[in-house]
Amino acid sequence: MEPDPYLVAEKLLKNRSGKRDTAAPFNMWMTSWINLNLHDWVFHDSVDQDPYTLQWGPKTSNTFELRRTALDSEGFTGNTQTPWWDASQIYGTDEKAAKALRVKGMCEMQLDKNGNMPLGPDGIAQGGFIVNWWSGVEILHNMFVKEHNAVCAVLRDSHSEMDEEQLHQTARLVIAGVLAKIHT
Repeated sequence: MEPDPYLVAEKLLKNRSGKRDTAAPFNMWMTSWINLNLHDWVFHDSVDQDPYTLQWGPKTSNTFELRRTALDSEGFTGNTQTPWWDASQIYGTDEKAAKALRVKGMCEMQLDKNGNMPLGPDGIAQGGFIVNWWSGVEILHNMFVKEHNAVCAVLRDSHSEMDEEQLHQTARLVIAGVLAKIHT
């Protein structure tokens, strides 16, 4: 790939001053936040054929493969996510995914015995969107799933006329609104 992404990043991002980067923790949270939100808005399918093979750096022979983006019959990329702020990265993009993440018949989202999102057989937390999963995204996913459950509890206490589905959908709207408000 030209130019080499590693060399571009090295040239633009390397700390040459020798001073400690005091913004590093903030930068990691911002990376997590942006990654979380992009998972809500856009994702393109990829193809296994003819991947890019990239070197980890100029001083290593280690490489990794980056799959190419799938194109439709007209040469465009399709979006597999819902392109609006609906918190689908937490709840899934369809009813089947959303139901699989909920406590059956209840407003709440599933949590394991430790109070975290349950893990799948691959060790990845089960969420609405788990591609490109890493610890920063997992922390935010867990936080918003727990917040969803807290909103359910408040709504249940104050709106006894609402059934579990209404409670769940209202909590989802609240969480989607919180995500949008934080971001903007």
